[in-house]
Amino acid sequence: MSKFILKPFLSFPDITVKGEFFAEKTFFKINYQVLGHLSQIKIPSYLLKRQRVDKLWENTCFELFIKPNKSLEYFEFNFSPDNTWNMFHFDDYRKNKQESHSVEPEITTTLNKNYFSLSVSLPLISGCQIGISCVLACNDKTRSYWALEHNGEKPDFHISDGFIQI
Repeated sequence: MSKFILKPFLSFPDITVKGEFFAEKTFFKINYQVLGHLSQIKIPSYLLKRQRVDKLWENTCFELFIKPNKSLEYFEFNFSPDNTWNMFHFDDYRKNKQESHSVEPEITTTLNKNYFSLSVSLPLISGCQIGISCVLACNDKTRSYWALEHNGEKPDFHISDGFIQI
């Protein structure tokens, strides 16, 4: 199991985003945790039926990028606390975005006053790099962008310089 802590693009007091991930023989599991004063964050209500939705990053959304080693192509996963999700394939940095139908994740969530977690299980893709990030939509109508590393002048989770090897 490997642990991570996400960094906000701009300072965001009273919130921490961290988690862990691990890979076993046939699956990859990641758990995102948001701790602190959650009352400032918009967390959508959980839906019983998991469904695909576009533009999840416009609201609170957890993201995972998977880039096979020695390849320009990569996959972007978006997971919402309400049990909606999506997956996209890119041929190269932000090029030829297409919705991908190769995987359907399992998503579970836990929420209480000062703690929120979202866990996702996916089939394992061995020999790859991953980018871990999230967008927190705030009640004041702003968004806070979190990633392992921010390597641009503005938030851009697609920049693979901040990805890590698994």
